[in-house]
Amino acid sequence: MNYETTSRIYNSLGTIVRALGEWDKAMGYHKKSLEISEELGDMFGIAISCGNIGTVYYEKGEWDKALEHQKKSLEIFEELEDMSGIAKTYGNLGEVFHKFQETLIRYLMLDDQRQINRFYDLEKEGIIHGLRVSSPIQWHKPDVLI
Repeated sequence: MNYETTSRIYNSLGTIVRALGEWDKAMGYHKKSLEISEELGDMFGIAISCGNIGTVYYEKGEWDKALEHQKKSLEIFEELEDMSGIAKTYGNLGEVFHKFQETLIRYLMLDDQRQINRFYDLEKEGIIHGLRVSSPIQWHKPDVLI
């Protein structure tokens, strides 16, 4: 049995079921591929599997784990001087950072909305009077512009 081929098949199966939204099943296939690649000392296979595992974590919204696995994949591709792998992994890292940024912005906007709601609640209760804020941005003006 050719274990390197078996590892690649597991990765391919993981990619297929991930596309169908079956993330847990995909994770199982990618982890099995990683295990085989590690046993063989197949650094290229390890890099591919780590990247695929990172992609599953990305799709599940687990940004820290996605980042961890993509970084490991990048480190290995850099050691191997595999420019295609490096480029692909940088693309994956960009996606992780983009989604993380979107999530952070949504959280901050939610926090701003809570502050605005609290402000209006205090005004309704008569605790503050006559203050108006036209936009949440006024609440967070920086002291220094860069």
